[in-house]
Amino acid sequence: MRLAALRRAPLFLVPLLLVSAAACSSSDGAAPVVSASSGGGSGSDTNKSANKDANASGSESASIDCPSVKAAAAGFVLEVQFLAQLRTPAQYKLVKDGTVSFDAAKARKDIATLRALESVRVSSPIGGSLKDALDVYDHAAELAQANLAVDDPFTQAQGTELADLTKDTAGFLGHQVAIAMALDAAHC
Repeated sequence: MRLAALRRAPLFLVPLLLVSAAACSSSDGAAPVVSASSGGGSGSDTNKSANKDANASGSESASIDCPSVKAAAAGFVLEVQFLAQLRTPAQYKLVKDGTVSFDAAKARKDIATLRALESVRVSSPIGGSLKDALDVYDHAAELAQANLAVDDPFTQAQGTELADLTKDTAGFLGHQVAIAMALDAAHC
C-alpha cells in the first residue's frame, strides 16, 4: 500500500508547488498584513498596493493576516493531499491506529483560517471560486472527521460519500488553484 502511494506522489507535487509558490511570493520578501477595504486607508506602501489590488478585484472590507493564512495554507496543502486518498477501510485504519498522522479537525481549522482570503475575489478556470473550493474541502474534512469517529469495523459503505467527492482526484485537487490565486492576489 505504501508503494502504491509513492507511485502517485508525483501527481500530487504539482498542486503543492503551486500553493507553495503563491504562499512564498512577495515583492519584498515580507509577509504583510493586508487590509482590503473599499476606502483609501493608510499604511505601508505594501499595504496600499495590496488594498488597491484587492479593491480592483471587488473585495469588501476585510483584514487578512498573511502570516496566519500562509501557515494555514502550508499545513492544508498536505492535508488536502491526504483527503484525496482517504477512500478505503484500510486507509482509515492506518489513521485510527496512528500509523498515518492526519487530523481532520486541524484541516477544518486551516480551512477556516483560509476563509479570510474570501474577501479577495478570484476565480480559477480549473478550481472555480475560492469559496466553492473551501466549501468542497471543508465538506471533505468534515466527512473524514465523521468517518474517523466511527467505531471499527469501518466499512467501505461508510466512506462512500467522501470517496465519491474525491474520486476525480485531479478535479478535487484542482480547487487548490483558487487558493493559490487568492494568496497571490492578497500579496501573502
